[in-house]
Amino acid sequence: DGGERVHRSRESDTDTTAKEQKNGEMKNDIDEKSAAKKLEKLEKENNAQIALVEQHKKIAEDVLKSAEIKLHSARRRKGISMNKAAYNKGKIDSKAIDLN
Repeated sequence: DGGERVHRSRESDTDTTAKEQKNGEMKNDIDEKSAAKKLEKLEKENNAQIALVEQHKKIAEDVLKSAEIKLHSARRRKGISMNKAAYNKGKIDSKAIDLN
């Protein structure tokens, strides 16, 4: 009687282990499937964003073309020369002015 219980518990342990392995494999399959779905969704969103940006560029080009506006690089601005002595004298003189 006691030997049968040990034998049955060993069988149930092997059955449980096999079931756990099967469940683990099923979870891995589910995880892989959900990961693949998420990846596919992200790829679709990325492609939609790229298409949207391309469409905006095309619209901007069409608007500029229809208005006959040509874009070009502007000339580089020249720096202004500053007379530091005159600047400092102006700061001192401005302290003497009463605005109230």
